Amino acid sequence: MQDPKILIVGAGPSGLVSSIHLHRSGVMVDLVDARWSIDPKSKALSMNSATLETLFDLGVGERVLDEGVVNDTIEILWKKRPLQAISLRDVRTPFPFFLMLPQFRTEVILADRLAELGGTIRRGVQVVDLVPEDDGYLVTLEEEGAQVTRHYDYVLGCDGANSTVRSKLEILFPVSDYDMHFAMCDAVIDWPGHSGRWQYTVDEYNFMILIPLSGDSHRIVIKLDGLGDRRRRWIAADFEAFVARMGLEGFRIQSTSWTSAARFQDGLADSFRAGRAFLVGDAAHRFSPIGGQGMNTGVQDAYNLAYKLAMVLRGDADPALLDSYESERREWACNIGDSTRTMTRLIAGLDRDPRGPLRGFLPSSAGGEYLTQTLPSLLSGVSARYGLNGAAIQRVALPHAGPLHDSEGRRDTLVLHQGVTECRATAGALSGLAEELGLGFIATDRRDVREELCSDVHDAPVPIVGLVRPDRFLAWRQELSSAEDVHYVRVKLLRSGTGG
Repeated sequence: MQDPKILIVGAGPSGLVSSIHLHRSGVMVDLVDARWSIDPKSKALSMNSATLETLFDLGVGERVLDEGVVNDTIEILWKKRPLQAISLRDVRTPFPFFLMLPQFRTEVILADRLAELGGTIRRGVQVVDLVPEDDGYLVTLEEEGAQVTRHYDYVLGCDGANSTVRSKLEILFPVSDYDMHFAMCDAVIDWPGHSGRWQYTVDEYNFMILIPLSGDSHRIVIKLDGLGDRRRRWIAADFEAFVARMGLEGFRIQSTSWTSAARFQDGLADSFRAGRAFLVGDAAHRFSPIGGQGMNTGVQDAYNLAYKLAMVLRGDADPALLDSYESERREWACNIGDSTRTMTRLIAGLDRDPRGPLRGFLPSSAGGEYLTQTLPSLLSGVSARYGLNGAAIQRVALPHAGPLHDSEGRRDTLVLHQGVTECRATAGALSGLAEELGLGFIATDRRDVREELCSDVHDAPVPIVGLVRPDRFLAWRQELSSAEDVHYVRVKLLRSGTGG
């Protein structure tokens, strides 16, 4: 058996997603983790629409849906009174909701899928050193007290906010602090009229977040000013007392499975790459927990990089394709950081300037358009787009249009919206071109697919073809006036490559 060419450090969601896609693509990896077991107290909770699409692609979608709790609405209460409802029901995706599932269960499901594919996790393994070479890294690992050094073509640092890989690569990670922290717990509660609902309850100086898990179990998050209380061991009575101070009546905790406290911080690595080593997920970025974007962003990082690495190692794409990982994912992390800072300042009441940028949100309803239209798409992850030389590369959702690629995720896909029945010749020519170049091919006349491929054209009968990447981003699109235009599609594919 060929030695693994890729070392993945960290077996959290990002490392597991990377490993699963690479394994099913025929690329062997070493997946190591310093932890001896999965942490049952991991804090991430919500999966957005984009993550669910990715998990279905990886073959675990049904399993997470079976275990998770679906929630499509976030209620915002101002001084105990309903103010706004953020609904995902109208977001264009097969999964217009958040799925609530504790991260440790997500890790168990992903680890089981990796095992089905023949992959393993080597636990209790520490990274001791990374030495760059022309064609990869010389890596020293410590396992069971012994150190082993070997060469890897690529290294993926998926090892969390305190990343050893990032430290060894000497990549700076500036962090900004909100001068507050939060306490949280998973608890079985009794709160008539509120249990089972996702609510942000806010006043001038406090907030409490209630997130339903399963049965009567909920995630409780409360805001704490300053840093002193962070060292306390939080118990159920502390949460009950905080809720009572907010004037919320009838809240009782029956039992807690765990409690924790942490600081609100933002962080972004100066670079997501050093030679043939890459940072993925929390190793590359840290966000405020408001909005639940940390794990979701990491999963999308992992898939973006994994499909590109698989293509490069199979010889289906030039290594230059890997340059787009940092340009795309760091840009999107910056966007997510901006949005979570805005949401945090909104919910935490940090900006009380009557002339400030948040003056229209709380307690007034002037921010309704942002909360009801812009924010749902942003939180769901389906509005993601990358800027490349001024041209936006957008993520697309193609509901009920069939798989975007084969079971191994090996290829880009040509998606043709036929528009009119007379374009059979065009469809036939494109199908032949796709087969020649090893691409997938989907032909459909669904209106929703047309809107995804070309949102500014709805009723024109001209066929539209788009190249959809394995990570569901639309690399480019083109209108076709006749079957002869397929020649220009072929030229475009050959000039740009089919790696997206």
